[in-house]
Amino acid sequence: MRENWSRPYPAAVISPDEATALVRSLPGRPAVLRVAELSGGLANTNLRLDLESHPPVVLRLYQRDPVQAVKERTIHALAADRGLPAPRLLGGGDDPSTGLPFALLEWIDGQRLDEAARDLDDTALPPLARSVGAALAAIHAVTFDRSGFFNGALAVAEPVDVGGGGLTGFLRHVLIDGPGGDRLGGNLAGRLLAFAEREAGLLDRWPGLPCLTHSDFGGTNIL
Repeated sequence: MRENWSRPYPAAVISPDEATALVRSLPGRPAVLRVAELSGGLANTNLRLDLESHPPVVLRLYQRDPVQAVKERTIHALAADRGLPAPRLLGGGDDPSTGLPFALLEWIDGQRLDEAARDLDDTALPPLARSVGAALAAIHAVTFDRSGFFNGALAVAEPVDVGGGGLTGFLRHVLIDGPGGDRLGGNLAGRLLAFAEREAGLLDRWPGLPCLTHSDFGGTNIL
């Protein structure tokens, strides 16, 4: 299904010469030989840069929400400090040719999880699942004092109720106040809301601290 999604705006275009100006901080000040757009990402522009006398890197141009650039840089620093499985941040700043903030990331050869798992048999799948689980456990080991969305300093700036009240409030917002109820049909929407109201208290029994979460986890987002 994800393959059929479309970008809300065109990908940014940058020439090899313009890209060369952005990689000057890399060792040897390499020149960019080729720029190739990477598939999959819809929110930002992700480009592979093939460099002279240097391994390739990924150039990310933040289109949808430029403010997220600072947050991602801080997350990459946290990942490096905690040994979390993420590509290394090699540099960043503001691109004068597009007016967008950018990040330079380590290029990692690999295969998407959904593609890698598709052809594996019952003996090969469990080790892959354990590897993914170990990565998620390492991410979840980073805890916070409350749930919510954090700012560029990784402090929770927008608290979110992830308990039973938060769930039922969200469902009422999308099913009753929003168009969700009409799309599902009144009967199904009512049954879904009744189920949530009946069982939502289970969320309030969670004993653990709020933790760092891969909120868009899925086979298409794991390498």
